[in-house]
Amino acid sequence: MEKLYHADADPLAVRNSGMPKEVPVCFTRIRQVSFVALGCLLALVPLVAHAQSSSLPACSREGLFYIYPSPFYEQDQTLYLKEDLTRNPRGSALWHSSDGGHSWRILLDLTNLSGLNMGPTYPVPIPSDPDPQLYLATLFGVPFGNRDPMLLFSNNGGVTWEARIPCVFDCTSWLYPTNESGVLYGVEHYDPWGHFSSGIWRTTDGAQSEWTKVWDGTEAIGLAVSPSYVQDHTLFAGLRVKSPQLGSAVVASTDGGETWEGRGGNYLCENDVAAVQLSSTFAQDHTAFVRQANSLFKSLDAGNTWLPVFPPNPPYCQVGTGTLEAGDFLLSPNFGQDETLYLVARDENGMYLLASSDGGAT
Repeated sequence: MEKLYHADADPLAVRNSGMPKEVPVCFTRIRQVSFVALGCLLALVPLVAHAQSSSLPACSREGLFYIYPSPFYEQDQTLYLKEDLTRNPRGSALWHSSDGGHSWRILLDLTNLSGLNMGPTYPVPIPSDPDPQLYLATLFGVPFGNRDPMLLFSNNGGVTWEARIPCVFDCTSWLYPTNESGVLYGVEHYDPWGHFSSGIWRTTDGAQSEWTKVWDGTEAIGLAVSPSYVQDHTLFAGLRVKSPQLGSAVVASTDGGETWEGRGGNYLCENDVAAVQLSSTFAQDHTAFVRQANSLFKSLDAGNTWLPVFPPNPPYCQVGTGTLEAGDFLLSPNFGQDETLYLVARDENGMYLLASSDGGAT
């Protein structure tokens, strides 16, 4: 990705230059979306979104903002942006740009609907002309009370919406679309009241009927879906701890979740949370990355064996050593061509954003 998206004096603007020295306060609060949803509610009435054009809200309107790029951004220059107004906990709006952020229109305005809060937006990685398919997670309920998940679907880029059946419990906010029409996965996360889930769920008809549970072992924290899913039906799951049955904190399925096997248990950390990402050309290069403890590992054989690529020197799989430790990481959407990845590293002196253009070698 050649462009960096950031906030400056023109809030929510998209620029091609570097990060400014001072970021407005309202943008220092950007964080990942996570929700706790209790119960289940299905709305049967389709929603029609607004089609008005407008500039983005001023930064003085304090809130949280989340950008969701199209899977085909290099071709369609499409971005979706969710706005949460912190002064109105129930206020959410979804914006759309088809020119890389230079102009915007509002798609869906929920700021005046009491009790309805918008969750993440999930563009489906299937090329479409002219508009992509979208899934949109929402919650209905009162803050700090019972909140029922809802799932909306649009097949025209967000112009119109229809209700679909949400994944169970706190699953709708952790969805993974595939490039096979109608196939969608959800990961059930735990809540602060002690409910630890272990479920990975799947729908094959675009959530028009009930979901099927395809993983019921050690708690999964995330998925990585093969970019060639329609051909290979491959997905990897990162687990909170090693699966006792499969002997690894990374498991994989090559039949859409029907069966699973451990990948590289002896080469990874003994027992720690695993986060997995796959190369954009995984079907050809079989390249995967996983982060555990303080370390980032790379596999060139679809996860059968792994080698550490960060930190540059041992010790690996240990935290609190005073050396650089691996945090969140992100592969370029074109990793198969440019071998670029980004890594947040930390040590006792602070945090750093690192980049590699040779697949993690330097």
